[in-house]
Amino acid sequence: MRTRLARTATVVGLGAFVGLISAGVAIGVGEIVAALVRPAAAPIIAVGNKFILLTPESLKDYAIRQFGSNDKNMLLLGIYVAIALLAVVLGVLAIGRLWAGVAGLLIFGAVGVYSAATANAAQGGDGV
Repeated sequence: MRTRLARTATVVGLGAFVGLISAGVAIGVGEIVAALVRPAAAPIIAVGNKFILLTPESLKDYAIRQFGSNDKNMLLLGIYVAIALLAVVLGVLAIGRLWAGVAGLLIFGAVGVYSAATANAAQGGDGV
């Protein structure tokens, strides 16, 4: 007989797994489409560039001092970690409320499309 805690842990683990897989597939599809259409509009790069534009200069200077030439790699790592954490949360929520997972996936996509479409050198098809 399984305890309630074991069932809860299984559901949470399953939700986390599904969330990570869903985010990975979404990012992978976006990267593949960008590679075929316009590599400069890749979702992670577009979001990273938008984040850099919105970051205060003092924080940018701090990151450059702390990480030197690896500041861009740390930014990308931060984006991937943030996506992974949000994907886990959304995956767990989606186990009980499918609409939460669908809404989260749509928001992820909207952020990527917005970032690509509003970039300085954006072109018409970048939102694809």
